[in-house]
Amino acid sequence: MATCSKRRVDDPTSGVTATKKRHDYYDGEDELFTTFPKKLIRRLAKHLETLCCEDDYVFKTLRILNCNGADYNGGVPFTKAYCSVTLGSRTLLFGSVFVDGIKMLKAFLKDRHVPTDLQEKRILRKLLIFISDKEAHLLLKNLEKFNETELTMVLANHLHGKLATSSKYVIDKNCTKESKHCPCSSENCSLSGQFADTSIGNEEVWHGNLDIIVDNDTVGVSYPSECKADSPGGKSTVEVKLKHVNLSRNQQIMSETIVFSFLQKQRHPESRHFLFPCIGVANTGMVVYFYDSQKDVLLESSFISLVSVEGKVNTQAILASWFVVNYKYLSSGIPHSKAPDEKAGFFSHVKEKLEIYEHNLKFGNVGISTSLEDDDSDLEVEPSDFLSETRWELLEIGSMSGSQS
Repeated sequence: MATCSKRRVDDPTSGVTATKKRHDYYDGEDELFTTFPKKLIRRLAKHLETLCCEDDYVFKTLRILNCNGADYNGGVPFTKAYCSVTLGSRTLLFGSVFVDGIKMLKAFLKDRHVPTDLQEKRILRKLLIFISDKEAHLLLKNLEKFNETELTMVLANHLHGKLATSSKYVIDKNCTKESKHCPCSSENCSLSGQFADTSIGNEEVWHGNLDIIVDNDTVGVSYPSECKADSPGGKSTVEVKLKHVNLSRNQQIMSETIVFSFLQKQRHPESRHFLFPCIGVANTGMVVYFYDSQKDVLLESSFISLVSVEGKVNTQAILASWFVVNYKYLSSGIPHSKAPDEKAGFFSHVKEKLEIYEHNLKFGNVGISTSLEDDDSDLEVEPSDFLSETRWELLEIGSMSGSQS
């Protein structure tokens, strides 16, 4: 159980549900909603309650103590990002930022109410199909046997891509040789995504390649590895076995999350809120980071294991992934509080280059870092009588030695 005795835990029902345009929608697939097994409804209800309403799974606010997001000497790749943080005073239940999604899913579990909104109905169907597909779960067992590149492709193909509104995703083209074959245990399994440029940021600030971008440009996924080699874009082209990676307060993922949020706000200024996620995954589990680039709030979730103690796929991990990859429809943003939002402090740490984060980030074609070269042509060196005298003495000694030889 997570310990929250010293920090406030906010009620997830405090969120505000945005008004959405509804459409009547009926098709031949409605049978799925009427025949979905009751035992799976009970199972989903149990795990939804555990994930979203208990303090085992929370979001902690983080405050930035120092970072190199606006380094004077030039841009920094994500793999070399420095972001020292400390815990903030506010702790939120995991479900606090997914009030819209919880209401929709709870309505189905309680009364089999099916959303009339096209996209909500689509993503609910995605979840129900995945939960009831035992073969899909088998493909996610024994994840520890995969190296970084294989893990990237397997989770994209068989978890995040299956739960998002679109099964399409983009894998960083620098991580491995392009292949249409999925490295999972199924011999005839093909990738539903493609290899392409996943670079984000700006060469003058934090930048680099996300491992995966799910559902067009919706969600970034990072598989940080302590054994990645450095390259101009901050990526490794060498396949290596994953070492143990601490996903908590991971500086690479935090920098990626912050940049991704600013980029999404720049590209989608019409968004209901600007709390955008990035998923950090290693072979044992996942951690979700959120950053609100308007309110300057940084959140980090509890560690969520991908596999249950019984050796099966952890349903909480499935639900968490479903909420996050579909955050555009399921997230309600930072919940309202009587106290002001606790700032991460990123704005103040990068104030010299905040304009770049706000308006000049790029999606794709992000090159190598730009380094600052000082113009020393106008430098005036302070004189030193001692060193001036010493210089002449040394020159004289050097001259004398030459004449004697």
